[in-house]
Amino acid sequence: MDLRQTTRDVISLVEERSGFPVQVLEDPDLPVIAQVRMAHGTIPSHFVLYKPGGESLDYLICHQCGFILRLFANPPERRFELAGARIAHAEIEKALLAPDGPARKFKLGSDEIAQLRSYLVASIMVHLRSIPIGLRVSVWLADAYPELAEPQRAQVMNELAIAKATLKPDIREATPDVVYRPTQIINAAFALFWAQRYNQPEIAAPYRFAGYEKDGQALLKIWHELPDDPLNDKELVDTWADYLGLRNWYTWVAYEPPA
Repeated sequence: MDLRQTTRDVISLVEERSGFPVQVLEDPDLPVIAQVRMAHGTIPSHFVLYKPGGESLDYLICHQCGFILRLFANPPERRFELAGARIAHAEIEKALLAPDGPARKFKLGSDEIAQLRSYLVASIMVHLRSIPIGLRVSVWLADAYPELAEPQRAQVMNELAIAKATLKPDIREATPDVVYRPTQIINAAFALFWAQRYNQPEIAAPYRFAGYEKDGQALLKIWHELPDDPLNDKELVDTWADYLGLRNWYTWVAYEPPA
């Protein structure tokens, strides 16, 4: 794999600070663009996974490495991972099965409902954690590694386009409001951040027209007011979740490093 020296430096930094090796692997079945699976339990390596065909591979790898670095910047007793709670499954299933819910609207079978419920729980949990903390990582990369500015911008624009596509009526119709609304508010905060960063207000325009700008600004205000310290990442996610009404949808589980 032909990676930039910067990317190799970031990987080395992760290995040095965490004490575990990093493996970078292509995964065509990955449900997202890139993902990190941290070393834990019986797995003594961090895995940075990515979907093939991306144009900003170096930035994707460095960005995922940033999540590892922020976790390991905390003392061992302050390292936590987010896990969906039972109530999240129950609330989403209730919404799916409502008289006007997607299950009845699209005549879904029990297996399809279970699969969609699990997907939606995982999706909103990943979104709730990855966006606020991911913006911290993005700022760090921009400041520490300006040579990544071009691939960062390309990846940001790609993510903005993917998020904007979820505003389409068919996605709205197929997604329960208990998931759709908080997802779009988080998307609005993400778009507003980059609209300000790149001085391109048009980036956030779709969320203004869709009615999510005010709530997105509220999340961004929380993000700016909390100090940029990995010790505050848990509080950042919790405060966003409080605002979105999702605080009881997940629990924090102590990170279990390899023995």
